[in-house]
Amino acid sequence: MLALLKVKTRYGTVQQDGFSLVELIVSIAVLSILISVAIPSFNSSILRVRASSSADTLITSINYARSEAITRNQRIVLCASDDGLNCLAPQGWNDGWIVMIQADGAVLRYKEISTPGASITLTDAANTNFAAMRVVFTSSGETHLENAAGAETVQPYLFFVQVNGCNAPQLNIRRQISIAISGLMTVNPRLPC
Repeated sequence: MLALLKVKTRYGTVQQDGFSLVELIVSIAVLSILISVAIPSFNSSILRVRASSSADTLITSINYARSEAITRNQRIVLCASDDGLNCLAPQGWNDGWIVMIQADGAVLRYKEISTPGASITLTDAANTNFAAMRVVFTSSGETHLENAAGAETVQPYLFFVQVNGCNAPQLNIRRQISIAISGLMTVNPRLPC
């Protein structure tokens, strides 16, 4: 409430507008309570956006690789890369990835991870880590995994995407991207951390 204060001076009565000290202290207390409630919610929103951004970038690259394989009638490889030139990344998929033509190794697209703290893993249903594997799309749009020596593993596989700070299971911001042998993809956007 805005207090109206009337002050008598020798020239007459003067009216002053302002807050009393009690009103100011109560307002600051209410504001600090509201801020303390809002900040944790804001942090979880930031984590959700980061996880979605990383997952959407990977999904776009998967769709692009499959589309290019069908369009070019060639095998297209999607693999982890830290330099944008080779299928080699000590940090696995966390540094980034490339889309390239398998026959000549020409890089079509390089995507560097721009989301801080992103963690991307490639596994199968048994949770076997396939960090060093390449994803290969054939001219029919079908897909399989391949190691550096060219040995194929034909089975469905999964990408898991999450961000650092995803340590509270109730956040549900881990993403699962499942890819069938046919090349079709499904996304589970709300897995616990």
